[in-house]
Amino acid sequence: CSCYPSSDFSSVSDYDVVLTQYDDGQDFGEYETFFMEDTVYHYKDPSDTSEDDIPRDNDALILKTVKDNLIALWYQFKADADSADPSDLYIVVGVSSSDWYSVWYPWYPGYPGWGWWGPGWWWGYPGPPQVSYAYTTGTLSIDMWDAKNADEDYEIVPVPWIATINGILNDTSPSRSQRIEDSIDQAFTQSPYLGTSEGR
Repeated sequence: CSCYPSSDFSSVSDYDVVLTQYDDGQDFGEYETFFMEDTVYHYKDPSDTSEDDIPRDNDALILKTVKDNLIALWYQFKADADSADPSDLYIVVGVSSSDWYSVWYPWYPGYPGWGWWGPGWWWGYPGPPQVSYAYTTGTLSIDMWDAKNADEDYEIVPVPWIATINGILNDTSPSRSQRIEDSIDQAFTQSPYLGTSEGR
C-alpha cells in the first residue's frame, strides 16, 4: 500500500529533497583546494546501452553552481589535476535515474477486503479494476573525495561529505533551472561545517 502526501503540496518544487551526510569527525577547515572535472557523470547499468532520459542541458549550470558554492567557502579551485601538486578535494558530480512501476488492485465491491485472506478466496467476476502507473525519478549527487588523506597502498579515498538531491532533474518546466540552483545552494546552506579555516 502507498499514499501521497496531503494536498498542502501545491507545487512540484514542494517535493524536492536535499539530503546531506558528513563525517562528523572531519575538520573541513584543513582543506584548501579542490578540483572538479567539467563533466556531470550519468550513472547507469554498464550493460544498458540505451540513452538515459535525464536531460543534459543543465549540466553546465549544475557544475557552475557547485563550483561557486565551494569558492564562496574559500576553497581554491585548481583547474587541473596536477599529480605533482594534487588538490585536497576531488569533487565528483553525477546523476542517475530510476524507473518505478506499480499496479494497484482495489478490493472488489461487496466482498470483505481488510484483514482476511483464506483458502478459496479470490476476486468475484469480472474481477477488480486495475490501475497501473510508472514514473521516473532523477537524482543528483555531489561527492567530496578526500584526496589529501587518501590511502594509496590500499587504494582507499575517504568521502567526508555527500549531497543527494532528488526531484529536480525530470522537470521540463521553465522553473527547472532555478530549482536546480536553489537545491544545490540548500545542500551547502545546511552544511555549515564546510569551509576553510580562513573562510569561517
